[in-house]
Amino acid sequence: MPNHLVRITDQDYRDYRRSYSKITYSMNKHGEPAQVSEEEVREFSNHFLDGIIGKGDFLDIMAKPEKYELYFFKNDAEEIIGVLTLVFSEKSCYIAEFAVFDRGKGLGTELYSLALEKMRPHNTRLIELSAPPPFAGSREFWKKLGFTLKYKSNSVFEKTVRFRHQK
Repeated sequence: MPNHLVRITDQDYRDYRRSYSKITYSMNKHGEPAQVSEEEVREFSNHFLDGIIGKGDFLDIMAKPEKYELYFFKNDAEEIIGVLTLVFSEKSCYIAEFAVFDRGKGLGTELYSLALEKMRPHNTRLIELSAPPPFAGSREFWKKLGFTLKYKSNSVFEKTVRFRHQK
């Protein structure tokens, strides 16, 4: 089976928290001094993961599947190679967490394509996400995918989408 998304359930809390450590590790180049500290990740992230510190908070999020969709990005060996969190409201989707644990292999583009497929049933028209200035690589990635900085913001990106079935 090729790389794919697996919906996170309320039974996946430990694996989900372990993935957060991998996110921090993947932001820095292997064998080089850390470019982004764990404190910076927490400070500059979209604050979604900070809200899921305890299992109770995680379970609260999991109790709202119509609004929150959390996924593991897995390879054909069923290893977790990334995470994705989508937050839906009306016709918009906020990408609260988007991470691949190995950069430079096209995994980010692949994960984005899979994310779009999850947005389609929600009739998403606007996608938003946060990519603060310290995350230059992330900002360039989103720009390449057609995202632009939201008016009067230095960290929130947005993109209008239209799926084929939408009018």
